[in-house]
Amino acid sequence: MIDGNRNSDKICLNCLACVEVCPEKLLPNYLYAMARKKAIDQLVDSCLMECSECGNCSRICTSELPLKEVFQEMKALIADLS
Repeated sequence: MIDGNRNSDKICLNCLACVEVCPEKLLPNYLYAMARKKAIDQLVDSCLMECSECGNCSRICTSELPLKEVFQEMKALIADLS
C-alpha cells in the first residue's frame, strides 16, 4: 500500500534480486521508488503497465516490500487517469 503504513519502515536495499526474476525484464526496484513518489509519467515511461503481476519480485524481495500490491495500485491509478 502506498498511503498506508504497511512496511513503511522498510526500504529497498537495491540488491536487484527482483530485477533478475522479472519475466518482463522490468526494473521493479526503480518502479517501486517511482511509485512511492507517485511519479506517474516515469512509471508509464518505464513500462509499469507491462508488469504481468506474477509476484516474483515480491516473493524474492529481501526487504519484504509489497511490490506486486504497489504495482497493482499504481496500474489502477494510471488506468483511471487515462
